Order: sequence, then C-alpha cells, then structure tokens
Amino acid sequence: MKIYSASYNYPPGFLWGISPGKDFISDPENYTYLFDLQETGIKAISIYIPWAEFEPLKGNYDEKRIDAVRLLLSRIRSRNIEPVVILDVGEIPQWQNLEKSGKNEGFIEERYQFAANLIDASATYTNYFAVSCSFSSLSSGKQMQAELRMHKAICDYLHSISENKFAGTVIPSITAAKKRGGFRNLFGRIQLSALKSNESDFIAIHMDNDSFSDVQSALEEKKEPILFLYEGLKTAAPNEKSNDLMDKLFDIWQIYQRGWRVLGLLSEMDIKSPSKEKELYAISSKNNAFEISTENPELPEKWVRFLKD
Repeated sequence: MKIYSASYNYPPGFLWGISPGKDFISDPENYTYLFDLQETGIKAISIYIPWAEFEPLKGNYDEKRIDAVRLLLSRIRSRNIEPVVILDVGEIPQWQNLEKSGKNEGFIEERYQFAANLIDASATYTNYFAVSCSFSSLSSGKQMQAELRMHKAICDYLHSISENKFAGTVIPSITAAKKRGGFRNLFGRIQLSALKSNESDFIAIHMDNDSFSDVQSALEEKKEPILFLYEGLKTAAPNEKSNDLMDKLFDIWQIYQRGWRVLGLLSEMDIKSPSKEKELYAISSKNNAFEISTENPELPEKWVRFLKD
C-alpha cells in the first residue's frame, strides 16, 4: 500500500491542554497523575473554580479550598505545566436571592469581587485566568454586555498586578443555552455581539459544532487570541473519540492557517486511564503538530481520501 502522510504544525507556544473536570481540585489522588501528564508532553491543564462552592456565605470564602487550589497550582507549575484557571460563575451561590438577579444586573459586583479575591490568592502560580459568562446572560444582550464590562475590569485588575498575565472571557456554548431553554437564533446574535465587543486578552470558545459555526464570522474581527475548549469528547462513543479529536485538531489548524490567532486547546479527558485519543493528543503535544498517515490501519476512510487528494 502506498503511504500518504501529512503533518500540520501549530503556532509556537500553543497550549496543548487537558480539562480533567470540576472535581479535580477536591481529589488529592489526582496529584499523583501530574508526573504522567508531564511525561506525555501535556503543556497545560484547566482548573475550574466554581463561585458557588468557594463563597458559601457572602463575603466569606472557603479558605481550605483556596489553600487546596494554591497547593495544586504550585504542584502543576513544578511539573512545567501551565495552569489555566477558569473562574466559573455560572452557578450562583445559595445566599443570593435569584428572584432579584434581574434588578441586581446579575450580581456583577459580587462576581467581580469573587474574581479579584481568587486572583489575589492564586496569581503567583498561573499566567492565565478565564471568567465564564453566567447562564443568566444567555437570554439578554444587555446582561451580556454588562458582564463583558465586568470581564474588562477583571482584565485591568489582573494587569495592575502583572503585565505578563492574561485574562480571558469564556463565551457560553449553544449547548448550554439549549439545556436552559435558550433559542438558537437569539443566542447566536447575543454570542456574536459578545465576541465583537469583548475586550479581554483572549476569548475561550466551546468547540461544539453548533456554537463554533455561529461564531466564525465574528472571529475574523477579533484581535485577541482564541482558546478552544472541547468537552464533547466525554459524550462521544468510545470508538469515535479518537476520530472526533482528530477532526477538532484539524479544524483548529485550519483556523490558524486562515490567519486567526489561536492560543491553545483544552480538551476534556480522563487523566487516569490510557486511551487512543489521549495517546494521539500526547504525541501532537510533544511535536506541536498534528500528523496523520494512511499507514495507520485505523484511519477513517474520510481521512484516507483527504490524504490522497
């Protein structure tokens, strides 16, 4: 059989990262897997910090959890892996009166204080922070704009601590909007508006097929780098996960080739268990390139055709 192969190089400094899930902080056993991640060449890992769990009472933060975050981030850094801290404000703490959220502009000030406190606690250990937009903003362009102004204020606050750090905005996915009863067309317009007016250092986009198709036109207008989040891997059938990841890697490479600035990819994976997709990702991370060849007997037919064309 004639062998066709291709290699697609990614930009220098591309963050080949994994997203181990929101329970990673609370399980000390996970620390033992950091060495394995370093050995595979993984360059980044996302750490989710949920507002609802870290501020159980208004103005009172769970110091034990914050100490656990500091310890985890320092251990990650000691393995030459870059932590990407994602401040998740999607779930509002119980002490907030949800019925008044509209009158309080979605607790913008409280979100800002939460972010500022966590930045103060952990800025020593990471260069990247990303703040998610809340689910309440999915149905209101005005609410989304208010949150983006808050994100810009957080970005400015982080820069006041250090000019070498980066603050990003996580744009909600249409998948999340559907779960919350959102409407695709309405949310698509809100999302595009948010991308165009975003003033953070970078934007983080959930790379599910629906949301990605809706933001392409706005990406061309952006100057900020784009960090891709891919969570769809956990819901794919086991025999399809490797192919799905392969498709996403190629999509990102094409975006880079079109002149868009790409910062990295954080792909959700089980860090404890070996898998084909994890092996593919590790090889790509070490080489900073995505490589395919028809010599691989498991290569999907569509990729065989692509190589031959």
